[in-house]
Amino acid sequence: MRVDAFLKALQREGCEVDIIRLGPQGSDAVDEVIADPVHRLKRRLLPVPLRGRMEAQLPSGQGFGCTISLIPGAHRWALRSRPTWLDFFDLYSGIAQNQARTVDPCSALVNTAQARVWAKREQAESAEADVVSAASWSDSLRLGDGAVWLPTPVTEQRTLRGRRSKRSNQAGQVVYGMLANFHYPPNVDAYRRLVREWLNPLLPTASRIVVAGFASETLPRVPNVDILGAVGSVEEFYDSVDVVVVPIERGGGMKVKVVEAMTHGVPVLATEHALTGLPEAIADEAAKWGQSALHKRDPRENPTVANALADFTTGSFQQKFSALWKSRMQGND
Repeated sequence: MRVDAFLKALQREGCEVDIIRLGPQGSDAVDEVIADPVHRLKRRLLPVPLRGRMEAQLPSGQGFGCTISLIPGAHRWALRSRPTWLDFFDLYSGIAQNQARTVDPCSALVNTAQARVWAKREQAESAEADVVSAASWSDSLRLGDGAVWLPTPVTEQRTLRGRRSKRSNQAGQVVYGMLANFHYPPNVDAYRRLVREWLNPLLPTASRIVVAGFASETLPRVPNVDILGAVGSVEEFYDSVDVVVVPIERGGGMKVKVVEAMTHGVPVLATEHALTGLPEAIADEAAKWGQSALHKRDPRENPTVANALADFTTGSFQQKFSALWKSRMQGND
């Protein structure tokens, strides 16, 4: 979603774009990498991609003119060009540090060491760039005064004004739903947590628990959880559930699924980690697992939340992107 937003914004500015892709391409290639036992061991010890392997896929030579790097592992390479825009969908240091909380002590030590290395890189590389942006509000603060918060657009403005379709359930019965891209290992970990820790507490109030999204059909099937596979319409999925659950504890940056659910009028039940990096109004609206009661209202009915959600529309992204592009990139070309 974030890459697509940047490409569309550049198109609106009339730019010709040369795209350099990194890593495995296509869902089959991604699945093959994830299934590799060596890769799984590496991810446990070193959860962040190795920069040298990424740079080996990039063109050699110096200077390509205006350059936007959307992958932190490519930021050092991008700084050979001017002007340069570095974007952080996540802080790699945050990803490594967060995983350290959920693995064995030996792996946690290696995770923490990688987090420290990347924290120094993030600060040093950000200081050299013409533009630094981050998807997460809290990540933009960690990167320093020169960084700007550029939220990933998850919806159109009209969705915020839309009315959610009414559903009829048995009294007190709730349809819980989880929507995610399960090619991403932290989401697979979240599904396991849903089954292991959340399922039994949810069952007394649940009429149905559904899980959907890319590669969800590959997840282990368990009683009381319906796996739907990829959805044809995000809107239809959100219209079919009463509460979105986000049991995620790994990964970094902003959890788009929290915002996406609220923009469609669905309450959210999430871990505290899943709310990290979100504006205070949105984080406060969500119920924290085991800590606070669930708001069953449409989140958009809260004016403070509605105003905060407006930052996550395509129109807001384009406006902020255009201002930064004209003032800091075109002006320095």
